[in-house]
Amino acid sequence: MVEDTVIKSQDKPCVLENRVDLCHLYSQYTGIDKECIVAENGLDKLVQVIANTFIHKTDKIIMVSPDFSMYKVYTQINSTKLEQQHLVKDLHLASEDLLNKTREIEPKSIFVVCPEHPEDIVICKGELEKILSSCGCLVIVDEAYFESCGETLIKNVNKYNNLIILRTCSRFGYADIHTDFFIANEEIRNKLLKAKVSSNTELLTEKITADIVKNRTIIEENVSRLKFDRENLLHELQNMTGVKVYLAQSNFFLVEFENAEEVNKKLVSRDIKVKRYDEGDLKNCLKIFVGNSEENRILIEALKEC
Repeated sequence: MVEDTVIKSQDKPCVLENRVDLCHLYSQYTGIDKECIVAENGLDKLVQVIANTFIHKTDKIIMVSPDFSMYKVYTQINSTKLEQQHLVKDLHLASEDLLNKTREIEPKSIFVVCPEHPEDIVICKGELEKILSSCGCLVIVDEAYFESCGETLIKNVNKYNNLIILRTCSRFGYADIHTDFFIANEEIRNKLLKAKVSSNTELLTEKITADIVKNRTIIEENVSRLKFDRENLLHELQNMTGVKVYLAQSNFFLVEFENAEEVNKKLVSRDIKVKRYDEGDLKNCLKIFVGNSEENRILIEALKEC
């Protein structure tokens, strides 16, 4: 019956009896107080809420580049001034360089992804804490790939009054489940709640998310399978000539080719889709996602023929 379903309409209020308390469940999963967690429908929505809450016209922000494209989109919508901190040689983040830029331009916020996207470099917790304690502005740390890399600042959300962590359920085997979370101290959380649309996660998605989060075994099995397939794919890629593979901590590899454009064309002709970068620091790179054993075998066979 429709009475048991959440209906979003101007004429009829939402039925809340069957809603799932995702923040409570994610609190049990993470060990972090429920009052530090906000659930949202999609990582891009998280970024939008942050931008609407804390970033205003004429504000300056820093993004580590290359980075998640939605950060740039939503901050530009808010007419902010975007400064990019480029990664240094071998695509590593130099925290001192980032702090120097912070002192120079005095930004309102810094966006950092860990592992760094798309180059998949894990920024160590000590470096991030150095940035948090010294920068004097809001630091948003995207930990979407935490389950596969293991590095996190989540235990420090009450230690720093300028930290927001972003998490998702879509990166450990459930790409279609767009349930995502803010994690921050209670003061920041309450500010985010004011800018968030109430109960905008879908009921079916909530129930599926609840089943996943309540069953750690499912998550652990998916992550273990990913790591197994990732190691096998890495071994195959490293044995190929003319390529440079950046070590991965998530579900993809950044691979530099001598002829990336030609390789991409040949892969596309075989219905194998990867992401090609045609400018900037990643001009000769392809982002290759880790598949299952059979998918990886087909990929390697295609690459050997390129």
